Amino acid sequence: MEHTVFLTGRLAQPALERVLHSLAPTPFSWEIREIGLQVAALMTADMIRRRVAAPLAADRMIVPGRGGSHSNGDAQPRATQPTCSCNAPGTTRRKEA
Repeated sequence: MEHTVFLTGRLAQPALERVLHSLAPTPFSWEIREIGLQVAALMTADMIRRRVAAPLAADRMIVPGRGGSHSNGDAQPRATQPTCSCNAPGTTRRKEA
């Protein structure tokens, strides 16, 4: 089963949890990582690199706001190898049976 990590800020975390729980059962397992920002849309790629500890065990990472862009402003996606631990403090994890 695919595992998806959602990066978010403190303000959006409760709403994101409600939405994901309302989708149950999902065809993927998921976790939410609040990375220490109030507003997730202000997240940048550099902030994510500094605040999300490696390795990240995920097949997919959902990043709101500016976080999906390169630090030079180029919005082209880049291939990355997921390599972070999913048991970090501040994470919510849900596994499908």
